[in-house]
Amino acid sequence: MMSLGGIGTAFAQKSQEQLEKERTENQRRITEAAKTLEKTLSDRKATLGELSALQQQAEARQNIIDALSRELARLDSNLSDLARLSSSLERDLSNLKEEYGEMLYATSKTRSYDRLLFLFSSATFDQFLRRLKYLQQYAEMRSEQARQIVSVQKNLEDQQTKLNATRKEKEVLLTEQIAERAKLLALQSDQKRLVSRLNSRASDLRKELDDRKKADQRLEKLIADLIRREMRKTSKSSSSGSGRMALTPETAMISSSFAANKSRLIWPVQVGFISTGFGTHPHPVLKNVTIDNPGVDIQTNEGEKVRVVFDGEVGFVANIPGKKGRIVSVLHGEYITVYAGLREVNVTTGAKVKAKDVIGEVYTDKDGIAQLQFQIWKNNERLDPQAWLFRK
Repeated sequence: MMSLGGIGTAFAQKSQEQLEKERTENQRRITEAAKTLEKTLSDRKATLGELSALQQQAEARQNIIDALSRELARLDSNLSDLARLSSSLERDLSNLKEEYGEMLYATSKTRSYDRLLFLFSSATFDQFLRRLKYLQQYAEMRSEQARQIVSVQKNLEDQQTKLNATRKEKEVLLTEQIAERAKLLALQSDQKRLVSRLNSRASDLRKELDDRKKADQRLEKLIADLIRREMRKTSKSSSSGSGRMALTPETAMISSSFAANKSRLIWPVQVGFISTGFGTHPHPVLKNVTIDNPGVDIQTNEGEKVRVVFDGEVGFVANIPGKKGRIVSVLHGEYITVYAGLREVNVTTGAKVKAKDVIGEVYTDKDGIAQLQFQIWKNNERLDPQAWLFRK
């Protein structure tokens, strides 16, 4: 029973540590999103950036609530187990005390004189030894019974202490969950009000989306031109016309190393959250309208530095009409990373860069939204950056 209790305690500690880890991570996401809201809330015009920040907070709040629900379910299971164990120990203790009482009663009826008579009335010496051993064993049984009673009593007290502590922990978590639900409801109300305001700007949002699509097409053409340029660098390429870049031994090694770091690449900004994921998504406001994102949009703080995610060479630095800020691409063998939405750039085409090198500062628009679009390509195939960045 004690070993099972030890396992249960270790599991509870691990579960509590996991809960704290999840709570800390989600609280970090809430704080980051709150910072991005500081500027947008001072502007009266509703923005998609503000909606993204609210959605980020709401998602993190929901994650906290889900984690608390899992922990509460675990505590309920623990309470049931502890209650059953306590009942079992109480029965064991009652039986032990009853047996011990009967043993004491039987002993009290047997006087020391009777025990001596029992010994010395032995017919043989062997019988004397057997009777002596019997009396010794009987005395040891009484001592062992007493020890068992003390042990079970202690175990029962320990389980009842754990039971009370678990009940208090559950009360604390329930209170916390209620508070988190209230905060989530408030966020959801803010979201509904904001969506209503954004609906009044539907024509503006459609124009913004149209401009974004055209800018994405222009950027895709720039990347295609970059790939063709790299293909022409060597006449030994057997990939000519296939849309694949030729690799030298050096760039082949960089390409292989880049591929090996999938899910471990650093984020291009130290602080921020993904406001729009990769691929096709329903527009957050406009009905029956989709967004096709060639990368991920990372919302961050004003003035945040933009970093290269891996060693490479700057492919191009460009400006595209309709794209907010400047654009930098970096070659990593047959892989390309693209950083769109920079206010200023401090690298030039052909420059060698290392992971974490700062290439510029994120652009903040007139609505106070600081957002970087980050893309990853393998030759002419676009990849989901979220699968390549390390999970915060």
